[in-house]
Order: sequence, then C-alpha cells, then structure tokens
Amino acid sequence: GSIFWNIGTDVPAKVEFKNLRSLMMEKVKGNSKLITLIKVDRKGKYHYMVDIMDELNLANITRFSLAPMLDADKTLLQKATS
Repeated sequence: GSIFWNIGTDVPAKVEFKNLRSLMMEKVKGNSKLITLIKVDRKGKYHYMVDIMDELNLANITRFSLAPMLDADKTLLQKATS
C-alpha cells in the first residue's frame, strides 16, 4: 500500500496517496510530454493500481505504462527507506 516516486535514477521518495495528484500536476506542468511508469508489486492490491491510474488521469497525465516491480526495484526501495 506504499507509493514511491522518482525521476530517472533519483532515489525513490515516499509519497502519501492524498498528495499524489498535486505532485503529478506539478511534474506535468514542468514537462507537458511527461511519460509515467507505474511499477506494481504482484502482491499489491489491484484497487491501489486503479486508484493511482485515476489520480494520473485527474492530473491530466495520459501517457503512462504499467510494469511489474522487479527484485532490483524492491532492493532500491529497501535502500530508500533505510
């Protein structure tokens, strides 16, 4: 149920769901061609993914892709939360 975000190779930062839309609106304002990648853990609940996609839509981000979270991603998140 946790959400992390980063740009490129930046260290992922945790973001609360309630702040996700405003964060994404700020990012798309700075880059109208922003493409977002949503990585989802297979153990994650489906409705979280749908809720995030809804928030992207409400932030006018229509260019996004879905991908499974890999072990390397999980390792990076563990380092970010340590």
